[in-house]
Amino acid sequence: MPNKNFIHSVGFIVVMYYLFFTYIPQFFFHQLFYEKYLQTYNGVEYSPWSVLFFLLFFIIGLVVLNNVLPKVRFYLNIKKFVNYITILNCFIIVFFFFSSFYFMSKYGVDFRHQHRLNETGIIIKLLWFLKMYVYFYAFFIFTKILNKENIRKLSKINLFLILIGWFITVTSSLQLPLVFILFIMLFLSKNYQNKLLFRRHQKNFISIKSITFSIIIILIVFSMLFLGYSNKIGFAKTVDLFTDSSKIGNVISHIITRVSSSYMSLLLLMNEHFYDFNLQMGSYSGHFETFLSRLSSFLPIFDYHLNDIGTVSRTNFLLTNVDNYLPISGSSPGLLATVFYIPFFPINLLFVLLYTLLIIRTINVYIVISSSSLSIFAKLIILYFVFVLFESPLSLLIIIEPITIFFSLFLFVSYFNSRRLNTTLDKI
Repeated sequence: MPNKNFIHSVGFIVVMYYLFFTYIPQFFFHQLFYEKYLQTYNGVEYSPWSVLFFLLFFIIGLVVLNNVLPKVRFYLNIKKFVNYITILNCFIIVFFFFSSFYFMSKYGVDFRHQHRLNETGIIIKLLWFLKMYVYFYAFFIFTKILNKENIRKLSKINLFLILIGWFITVTSSLQLPLVFILFIMLFLSKNYQNKLLFRRHQKNFISIKSITFSIIIILIVFSMLFLGYSNKIGFAKTVDLFTDSSKIGNVISHIITRVSSSYMSLLLLMNEHFYDFNLQMGSYSGHFETFLSRLSSFLPIFDYHLNDIGTVSRTNFLLTNVDNYLPISGSSPGLLATVFYIPFFPINLLFVLLYTLLIIRTINVYIVISSSSLSIFAKLIILYFVFVLFESPLSLLIIIEPITIFFSLFLFVSYFNSRRLNTTLDKI
């Protein structure tokens, strides 16, 4: 019998949200926009039902594995060091704040498409990694709000510095929602935060809360789309694109195919590369070479020049996209397709199941209130924060990678974040 507490937990529901939004709408888009998919992706001819079958098998595997594996938790006592941690935390956030202005003076929103991180100076490299630190800090404070803890003035000052620094260093559409989330955390009254983040039984289907939620989602989605296009074709062309009614259809079909990359990665890899040992080992060597390149960029005494990018994201882009001529572009495989970049089925499936279960249980350490108390909006924000862990889990093997910062903090802080509302880290 499945564990009802696990199925109804915040962590499990957040992962279900991710699986739904990443694979279910795309299942229908695949059939409705078949010709557009053929122009964009390889492997379109394979049956979309294989994706649904694998998705169902994965969810059942999660539930079974949770029932089999015992819950092992231990906590670290760091009360003696909490003041030092608070000082270090403030120093990092202040450094992030000032270095973000340095970034703004030298680069723009198109940084990711025009420059490679290894070609920048040490301040920009550090800033790129510290973005994941402040991203986690925002997640941590958000979980305290959900747990109805009091947020100290120092934490609010830190969040304000992060808001300014993050806003002026946004370089991709996926970074933009954090600006809205920080605004909600800082400037909305506690009463209005509660209305947005916590579930209330409404007599009327249409309420002020539902209208506000809809407006916020529309603003976030539109801003993400506008920034994404501006990043690639420029501000003036984007304005023309969004204001020309004759081009809206092309914009919608392009967006639909763009959000299907993880779905198509799973469909292609499952049907063509189920036991592709050469592909799997090639991605590991690519990650090792990227690690050496990153190491040499931080340590000038160590020189290593990377000729070709061979990470999983780059390999996945070359495999799945019809037009794959862009020299530095990548495409994250997503959680489920990651299975086929790991050797030896079913060991690879078990590895990804364990990784997902670890994320679910760790989320449940941070969120101590029941999932039924939280609104859909609150759960979507949690999904936004942990989404980086699902895009390309094997990027953790590069080690010197922003996702490693978030993943390490995500796990480590949970070990001394006790299940009392008054946490050990209440001073941060």
